[in-house]
Parts: sequence; C-alpha cells; structure tokens
Amino acid sequence: MEDLKEQFELYLRFELKYSEFTIKNYCLDVQNFLDFLEEVKVDYKDVNKNVIRNYMERRARHITYRGSPESTRSIRRAMSSLKKFYAFLKFRKYVDS
Repeated sequence: MEDLKEQFELYLRFELKYSEFTIKNYCLDVQNFLDFLEEVKVDYKDVNKNVIRNYMERRARHITYRGSPESTRSIRRAMSSLKKFYAFLKFRKYVDS
C-alpha cells in the first residue's frame, strides 16, 4: 500500500503538476481514507458508493482539534482527493472501475 501512495504522490507532483500544498492535503486525505478502510476491513479494490458515503458521513461528524465540525470545504476536498486517487488507480489498472 505504501508503494501505491508513493506512486500517487509522484503522479500528483510530476504528471498533474499540483502544488505542494495540494499534494500534501490529497495524500493526507487518502491516508485517512485508507485508515478508515482498514478499520472497517474493506480492501481498496472493493470500495463502493456505500463505503465512500459512510466515510464522508464520518468526516462530516468529525470534530476538529479546535472543537468545531470539519468544514464543508475540507469535506469537499477529501471527496476530490478520493476521486483523483481512484482515477489514478484505474488509469494504472490497479482497479477495474
């Protein structure tokens, strides 16, 4: 899994030419999602809409270290991160759809 995350980071950096800030946040979002998958015992290849919906609902209920709910902007970015990650996985043929 570490290899996939590193490849994704390189993809963002060199192929998409994203900023360091975006790369950092996308990679953090993907790591958080992979941690969630491990917790619920779902392989990244078996993810479906229900798994993503559950993850996003959890993010929406999450209280930050500041004591406030996670911002809508952060949740939208997380969704964008996951879309980009799965587009990368599909492009590299790690997943079928």
